[in-house]
Amino acid sequence: MKIPTAKKEFSFLDNKITLEFDSLTIKPVPNFDILSKALFEESNIDGFYYPAEIKRVELDLKNNKTIKDIPRTRRPASVFNLPASHSITLKNTDNNNDPAVSHEALFIHALAFLYGTRLQFKEWRFDGRVPIKPVNNWYIRDETSFDFLSHLYDFWLRLNNNKRKSVINLFYVQSLSRSLESQWNIFMHSYMLTDAVWRLRCELKGKPKGYIKHSDRIKFLCDEFGIKHNKKDINIITEIRNELFHESLWTGDMIGHGFADGIQQNAHLNLMKLNERLICSVIGYTNEFSRTPWVHFGTFDFDKLIKI
Repeated sequence: MKIPTAKKEFSFLDNKITLEFDSLTIKPVPNFDILSKALFEESNIDGFYYPAEIKRVELDLKNNKTIKDIPRTRRPASVFNLPASHSITLKNTDNNNDPAVSHEALFIHALAFLYGTRLQFKEWRFDGRVPIKPVNNWYIRDETSFDFLSHLYDFWLRLNNNKRKSVINLFYVQSLSRSLESQWNIFMHSYMLTDAVWRLRCELKGKPKGYIKHSDRIKFLCDEFGIKHNKKDINIITEIRNELFHESLWTGDMIGHGFADGIQQNAHLNLMKLNERLICSVIGYTNEFSRTPWVHFGTFDFDKLIKI
């Protein structure tokens, strides 16, 4: 799908942020306040926007009016659009014809990561639910967003096209996993993302000497990036991963037949939080946040890059 080149817009960041640096300009659409209020009123009390109900109708093609509803065709929409909240303008880029791996896509999905939501080009559709209110557990200042995006862009421009796609995909899958509902589905997407971080790290720095088993990779990454961890939490993730990927079981039960409890109860959330720190670290954005424990609840301060 080709996105119009004159002006690109994306949906829906419920933050009236304006960012400008180098050749980039991100600004809210003129009717942002009206759209934000309308979307809030149509969203669920849990902070998510859910697909609307759709139906098939018999249409009078001469005047484009509905003649009657077709019985038994009502269902939640499988995909849907949201209105644009911001426009993004980039000058002097080397964009190819694939918008999914474009410069604009990098910023759109990085903003989704920073502000705890899912974002897409206005012309593209969402599936499932979409966070309208942030679902991450940190506070970020606008100047820190500027610092993060500036660092990310400098880092990304030095990569070849395959690695650029890998970086964009980290942000995309992380924001997607935040929108899922089932524990096992969140965990599955999150572990795939952990694997993607591992692969990108190896492509950037070279493979470590000797074979590193899956059970040892999280510890290796945490040690290398200075992320706090303990053996017990890593073992819980490894055990759940092996059972899910090799036996199609979720913490001892058939998928959909039970919930993780006890020491496994928050493993899916902990892995998501670990990935947030791993993403910062693998792109070289080492800050105090990236080194914090990933099994703690509460709100963190997402601070600026620590320059060495």
